[in-house]
Amino acid sequence: MKKILAVLLLILVSLSLYAETYNVKIRNADLVKARDKYIVLEGHVVLELTTDGSNSDKQTRTLTADRIEISSENKEIVATGNVSLSAADLRDYTGDSIVFNWDSLDLMVYNGNSSIDRKSSGTNLVFYLDGEEVSYGGGDDGPIIMSGVSLATRENDPYWSIKADNIAVLESDFVFKNALIKLGRVPVFWLPVLYYPNTRLAINPAVGISGTKGMFLNTTFEVYGRYPAIWEKSTTSTSSSSSDSSDNASSAAFSALSLLSNEEDGVMIRDGIIYRPAKDNEEYSGLQKWAQDTSSYLAVTADAYANYGLALGFDTLNNLFDKKLKLQSRGVLAYMPEPALSYYNPLRYALDVSGTYKNNKTTFTFSVPLISDPNVKTDFYNRNTDFELDTVLGNEATVPTTNKKVSKYTISASLNTSFEFLSQKFSLSTLKTELTYEWDSSDYAYSLSTEVLPELNASLSGSIFNLRKETSQEEKTTYSNDLAEEYLETYRKLNESSSTSEEEKKSLSTDYEKIRNKILLFRSSDTDAEVSTYSTSFSDTSTKSDSYGVSLDYKANGYVKREAINDTLYLKANGNINLKADSPLDIISLTETITPEYVYNKEDKETYPVSKDFKITSSLKASSDLLGLSYVQNISLYKYKFSKDVETIQSFKWEKDYFTAHSVEFSKSLTSSFSFSVKQQLKPLDLINTPSLTFKKGVFTITGSTQMYLEEDLLFKKGKANLSVIQKDSNYEFKITDTYDFSKDGWLGNTLVQSLSLSFFDSNLKLTESLTLESDFKYKSLDLGVSWKKNYVKFKFSDYQFIAEKMTVHLDYSVDPLYFWENRIGVEASFSADYDKEFSNIYGSSLKFNFGLNFEIYEFLSLQLKTTSANTSFYRYYDENENFSLPLMLQDLLKSFDFFGNGRKSTGFNLSSMSLKLVHYMYDWNLNIEAKASIASDSDGKYWSPEVKVYVQWNAIPELKSENKLVDEEWEK
Repeated sequence: MKKILAVLLLILVSLSLYAETYNVKIRNADLVKARDKYIVLEGHVVLELTTDGSNSDKQTRTLTADRIEISSENKEIVATGNVSLSAADLRDYTGDSIVFNWDSLDLMVYNGNSSIDRKSSGTNLVFYLDGEEVSYGGGDDGPIIMSGVSLATRENDPYWSIKADNIAVLESDFVFKNALIKLGRVPVFWLPVLYYPNTRLAINPAVGISGTKGMFLNTTFEVYGRYPAIWEKSTTSTSSSSSDSSDNASSAAFSALSLLSNEEDGVMIRDGIIYRPAKDNEEYSGLQKWAQDTSSYLAVTADAYANYGLALGFDTLNNLFDKKLKLQSRGVLAYMPEPALSYYNPLRYALDVSGTYKNNKTTFTFSVPLISDPNVKTDFYNRNTDFELDTVLGNEATVPTTNKKVSKYTISASLNTSFEFLSQKFSLSTLKTELTYEWDSSDYAYSLSTEVLPELNASLSGSIFNLRKETSQEEKTTYSNDLAEEYLETYRKLNESSSTSEEEKKSLSTDYEKIRNKILLFRSSDTDAEVSTYSTSFSDTSTKSDSYGVSLDYKANGYVKREAINDTLYLKANGNINLKADSPLDIISLTETITPEYVYNKEDKETYPVSKDFKITSSLKASSDLLGLSYVQNISLYKYKFSKDVETIQSFKWEKDYFTAHSVEFSKSLTSSFSFSVKQQLKPLDLINTPSLTFKKGVFTITGSTQMYLEEDLLFKKGKANLSVIQKDSNYEFKITDTYDFSKDGWLGNTLVQSLSLSFFDSNLKLTESLTLESDFKYKSLDLGVSWKKNYVKFKFSDYQFIAEKMTVHLDYSVDPLYFWENRIGVEASFSADYDKEFSNIYGSSLKFNFGLNFEIYEFLSLQLKTTSANTSFYRYYDENENFSLPLMLQDLLKSFDFFGNGRKSTGFNLSSMSLKLVHYMYDWNLNIEAKASIASDSDGKYWSPEVKVYVQWNAIPELKSENKLVDEEWEK
């Protein structure tokens, strides 16, 4: 017994001396033989190999066999007979024999089977391996080489499998040699070499078939940086399952870029043409580091099309000088031996160069496109960047349609900047030049149609002199009332309710609003400011800045636009000169603004090609806050106009036509709630006196005013009077305004406008109403509105009769999912509709609605139905007296369900489009049935165009599909 223990101790010591990577424990052995550096274990041998490191970093492998030979000199373990290896990265691997080198961590298994766990898009997959020889190189991160191997997702009788002479797995990329894909026992597809990239590739191939381009190959190579067309699309479009259910484990479909992979976590490092997960503290260096830091990239493209020829291109974005300079460019050069249009040149090209420079207050931008023909971008800029295999089997690829036909393009450059010198500020908001080219279908070339040289918009402003002084004073007003303490306590709780539940917060907010409204209604000030301190009173503190003295400022604006091709020139120059004088404490202030403006317009016309306008206006305002007086005068000082070869000059005269405003006004607050004003319009304008009185208390505001005209006999004549009452709160607003015209007799001069707005349930429900009465309070119009979130109904009644004019109804409703049978069956429905009705026009009504239904049986079936319908023929439902008839509409609705007769061909309820998708889930594959139908039109009129697809889709490689399609009553493969 002691001898056996000594031998076991010798084994542990020897392995510890010769290998720092693994510690080996012999859990069981019937017989132990040891000689020098060679040990033989026989009979139910169990070895446990554990890596060095902390408990969290340790990895343990358990090896069992009938016989195990350990050579500390060769650093190898050879196991034979009923061999089984269990590890963290592998399930139980069984085979005839296993050779393990604990120095290089190489592992060789003969005639065995195993399984690999992979996760993608939240779905776990188990792949079962069966091979003659399997070599694991360098531990967990090393390559896996398999000979004579088969791969499947079901251990016994798999629905599908891949058999290959060799399979190489580097990290998570798969390379198959002589790969045979089988459905059950039936071979369905063979490839001499199949490379399936799981890690991100810097070179990205996309194979497909397009209806117009034919068979194509799009390749994209990232020279530096990350090309957004690849990265953004792949991260947003990774398919999860056919039913769009993330928790449906049976639908394990995912994109080719993540096939058989573990999900990528953390930073991906560019290593040659692939991206691999970054190691500890690993970062980019050199060009890649600069590209990552500046979000720059350069991608080179090389494409081949069966019908469109060859194309070479590039796409780049470079951010330089701390991202102040942004240069972006994209181009393509294509050779199309047989152009789709005979007048196109076989050599086609497109180039787009643009840039932006921003530095402090200066921005310079330019854009220079160069295009050979209108369709070159549509043909060669719209390309695929996804790695797809389904198109190899004959399925048509979906090509992006981002770039459209270019009938004209513009070369432009613009600059805007601003700077200051000697208290003067210069601003160049626009300095732009443009060259616009339009496609000439007669010459089959682009020609210059517009030349803008230049377009300029600039301003200059500053102060001629400034003799002003600045003062500041602090004002504090305190208001006390009985509700102050309760208000402040509620306000404090509301602002300190970070740990309060949503229900408690909502209750506090309601209490706060109620108390606040009471305070606003009864307190002695109309100031609605929040408190800054917590006490038993309201304190409003403000700092008022004041300036007084005299200043003279100016501002000049200039705008010029020249179109050389059309021989047009537009010039506009204007500005203002401001004279401002103030006394301390706002006893009196005066502002005078002189505004000159000049406009010159020359157009490409034979008659009257030139027009000129020059005018000078003046605006004067004088006011005294102490006295409550203000004086306003707006006049035209000078006008010059040259048009149709005729000159007119007008200089200022004290006449009505030269004044736009001339008045004096007295305004004063009588109390904290009452304010009074009198406005007198002065000669040479009509003498109009308008007194006004305003009462404001809490949520109420009442304003009354009247107009009085001073006649030549110095007697006042009443004009119009206004009275308005407003009550406004957070949840409602009521307003009523009555205007009376004294020039009309009796009650005929009244015009009353009343409106009401109510909000309920956190403003989700809103009710609105507006009523107008005029001429002896006769009804004129009534508007009603009801809205619930996004749903609304509006009614309008007008034309002096209570007749609805127009109604708009919008409904957008989704039924909450319903689940049955222990939540394994789910149903979800959605409905949206828009109904417009014009009551006075029987041809102005329409109805549009959409319906969607999703039905799913977990891990078994998914059904999606979508329909779109429209009816613009409501005029059919009116009788001889033009009265709407509901029975006529219902009869027409029944016709729309007559699928076996001619009823559905004569109804106004037309089904515009319909789609149905059914997916039957299996463990390894899904059966898909898709049906689409829509209204199409040709020279013979409109017709119903159906399309049906039936295909089988393998979950692990969803791009491999066997598909049949029914188009125009014929099946296509």
